[in-house]
Amino acid sequence: MLASVPEVAEHAAQGVIASLYQDIRLVTGAELVNLVYRHLATDPAVLAWAWATLRPHFISGLLPAQAAALRTGVETRNRASLAATGPALPSCATLALPVIRTYCHTNCLNMIALTHLLGGQPPAGAASPAPAMPPAPALAASEKLPALPPLPGWDALSAHTLAIVQRLNQMAETSPPTVIASLYRHLACWPALLPAVEGLLLPLERSQSLLAARIATAQSAAQLAHAQPLVLAPPPAVFRDRFEPLLERLANVTIAKMIPIGCLLLEHAVSAGETHPR
Repeated sequence: MLASVPEVAEHAAQGVIASLYQDIRLVTGAELVNLVYRHLATDPAVLAWAWATLRPHFISGLLPAQAAALRTGVETRNRASLAATGPALPSCATLALPVIRTYCHTNCLNMIALTHLLGGQPPAGAASPAPAMPPAPALAASEKLPALPPLPGWDALSAHTLAIVQRLNQMAETSPPTVIASLYRHLACWPALLPAVEGLLLPLERSQSLLAARIATAQSAAQLAHAQPLVLAPPPAVFRDRFEPLLERLANVTIAKMIPIGCLLLEHAVSAGETHPR
């Protein structure tokens, strides 16, 4: 099993970290705080900087709009280059729809946010954002993400299921993975689904279509961020040395591969619901 990414788990968060986590949940509409923020929380000052930097752009709608544009581009490319030839997903895929939808949404948001944090610089003459944090706006019901089943613990996975998760996680990577994508672990809530997911993705992995989709996703995120850069407060000095290398790999490899894969799985899970109505 891969070594865990250093993080402050949600159940262990206290004080300012707990307050920041709560605000992240309110502003993003996500039930869970993403690993990106949990990793940054190992240095509270870095998490405070990152969230104060990103938060105004979530509230303004700029980051969600760029994330939506990223997803639209991915879905368009998927239709052209990820025509899956594997088996159809079983009917239990419909039960996993809230999980897959949530990951598609949050991965696009996190990809864009990380791309800005890692590569963005304040435009010339731009002022840093004010540190004041106004209350989060009330999210419309359509913006709130559904409650998800708990993420299974590693000790809850059978050896067979864990092996499938690890094989799936290797797809679209050219070197040993740094982390295991949480979507695969969450899909282990339905063990019968994972073999079908592997069968769906395996031909695309062998043709290197998944790798090409991962690279194209990272390039699209960079283009969107470059076309409309954010006003960013300068990062703490420790960010570049301590956090940037892992976050670059997390963004440009792990998240970048899971966006096209998640969108593909979502399409096939919806089709499974149409084929096997409940």
